[in-house]
Amino acid sequence: MQESLKDLSNKTRHTVHEQIRMESRPFTQNAAHLSMTATTLLKKMTEYRRSERNQSAGDLLSSGFQPPDDYDSELQLIAHVLAYINVAYKRFADMIPMRTEEQFQTPLADMIQKQMMDKFLVGEGCEERCRAYLEDAPELITRRRELDRKLDILRAADQEVRKFQAC
Repeated sequence: MQESLKDLSNKTRHTVHEQIRMESRPFTQNAAHLSMTATTLLKKMTEYRRSERNQSAGDLLSSGFQPPDDYDSELQLIAHVLAYINVAYKRFADMIPMRTEEQFQTPLADMIQKQMMDKFLVGEGCEERCRAYLEDAPELITRRRELDRKLDILRAADQEVRKFQAC
């Protein structure tokens, strides 16, 4: 069991690292969504830069004149990087749990179920073993009987109290 669990853990670790390597390549992303996100981000950053420059330049820019931004290429790069991150983190947040479940949790549950079946349902005396596991412990049976007796006393007392409430 311990060796199988270690194998599953190593396989899962390998699969997660593989997913991380795959996600680092841009072609795994939806290009149209990536482009649309980059365009939206670039527009927001450009508008923000213009509003900041308008506040600092005052009357010159109030006439409608907009000088070119010295950082246009940098803003485009930032917009593309942020767009990639915006798309990639969602995929990453979905894929890692999915891969972990596929590579570790599902095989682990199957392995535990198989080992339990082999232990309890195979071989000589399997019916007795199953019956023994389904039976309650003697202490639990004694405790349950004691609680049932106390419950009967409480019910009888409740009936007596209700007689006085009816009067």
